[in-house]
Amino acid sequence: MRAGNRKNSETRFQSSSLKGCVIFGALLACIGGVAAQPAAGGHPDLSGTYLQRTTGAQNVAGFQLTPEGQAAFDRNKAGIAASDPDIDTALRCEPQGIPRMLSPGPLPFVILQTPNIVGVVSEAFSQPRLIFLANEHRKGYWPTYMGDSIAHWEGDALLIDTVNLVPTTFLDMRGLPHSDALHVSERMQLIDGGKALQDQVTIDDKKYFKEPWTVTYQYNRRDDVKIVETVCLNTRTHP
Repeated sequence: MRAGNRKNSETRFQSSSLKGCVIFGALLACIGGVAAQPAAGGHPDLSGTYLQRTTGAQNVAGFQLTPEGQAAFDRNKAGIAASDPDIDTALRCEPQGIPRMLSPGPLPFVILQTPNIVGVVSEAFSQPRLIFLANEHRKGYWPTYMGDSIAHWEGDALLIDTVNLVPTTFLDMRGLPHSDALHVSERMQLIDGGKALQDQVTIDDKKYFKEPWTVTYQYNRRDDVKIVETVCLNTRTHP
């Protein structure tokens, strides 16, 4: 573990369980060897290491919560203030899900791109994300922390569509809630001549929000940085 801010960040940005770290290693073994190959079909190669430009979201469009959504937000804020792991499940080392993992703060993440799959491995969140280049979501797939992500190219932008997310995670560090109806759309592309990455994220959740809203994240490319393993150790006792 790197000294200083790395150690403090490990506490602030909770990772998933040890099991996630095993999957972390498997992901690198499976696709890390081919990620450096040129992207197929003339599309940009997003592979690389990235650091978020700020610790928070950028260009957040206004959103309006439904009464049900506001009640869930109030509950989450109270749970965060009380450090209640039954509300903020990251405190008991559960994965933080999409889109919360898109804002990892000062910790880097790696994108590994192949013609058929894009993998995201984050130092802050050890549960890897897999984005499949496909036209249809899987049939009969159960809800998961990372959801079912499919994507296709539109010019130089990778358009990602994610559904089937467990409703116990937050949208961000503030505790903004979502329901089982959450639908996340992303427009991911290189900017600044390939020196940075931008991800425009649209949140659509008709149960908790009156209309869709958008937030944009930007990340500097830092291939000189190597991510290290981070493990969330659950030191709490639960009945």
